[in-house]
Amino acid sequence: MGSHKHHMELMDSVAELAIEAGILEKCEIHEVIFQNGGDITDAYKLANSKYSKGETYGFNSRGELTDAIKEVMESSDYAGDCCERCYENMG
Repeated sequence: MGSHKHHMELMDSVAELAIEAGILEKCEIHEVIFQNGGDITDAYKLANSKYSKGETYGFNSRGELTDAIKEVMESSDYAGDCCERCYENMG
């Protein structure tokens, strides 16, 4: 598998972790992922707990995993604070 594709799969896994931690949300209609103003610390805590239980999400260390969480949260892919498609339809 190409390294870019592998990286994107890891980031998708981290985005799902962030959704589970409550710092990202997914629109139930459009499946757009966006930020909800949650505290990134919640994702770090959840990731560390899961990592301790053997859920590594494909990362070799906790540090790699928490760096990936930070990368996802700083990504322009998830920069919005709502589903833009829903917002456009409301206007």
